[in-house]
Amino acid sequence: MSEGEYFRTGKGGVIEKSYYRVIVRTPEKIEEHVYESATVRSKDRDDYKTTDTLTDKARIIPNCMFSEDTLRYILMEKYMYNVPFDQTVAKLRDLGLKISSSVLGEHVHNALEWITDKMTSCWESAVKKSYISMIDETRVLVGCDIKHKDKDEDKDKKKREYKFKYIWGIYAKSIKLAWSISAGTLWML
Repeated sequence: MSEGEYFRTGKGGVIEKSYYRVIVRTPEKIEEHVYESATVRSKDRDDYKTTDTLTDKARIIPNCMFSEDTLRYILMEKYMYNVPFDQTVAKLRDLGLKISSSVLGEHVHNALEWITDKMTSCWESAVKKSYISMIDETRVLVGCDIKHKDKDEDKDKKKREYKFKYIWGIYAKSIKLAWSISAGTLWML
């Protein structure tokens, strides 16, 4: 402050203050890391790949190419904000990752199967301990890609067919856990 200037004060001589707010967006980016891998043969142990020693920033789930943060982002887009895969693919493309909707879906489903396999016994135990459970059966129309032989060519082609499937929803209210069971697969909602 210059000479002769002073702070404005209020009751009891306390300096009056206000807040100056600035919101800054830090754009995110997605990087694709490609690692060269070779198989190592050893006399005293099983074969292993050189990529088996990567840090935990690499793939955290087998058969899923996404890091933990990227997978978390994709699952939040899909299951918290109901964003279709095509829109997530467009967002990822804007962030620097070119990936098809089918590849994204394949890796997300691999991750969900792995998570489901690891968590099923925990979920079952939690629901059994819950004192209030609700179950509902819903019939839904599901689009399925069915492989069939083309009559003119000897190639397999995919054809979209719609079939009615049943989904069973289980809700354990006391522990706020919901399941959706479809075609023998258990998914946490």
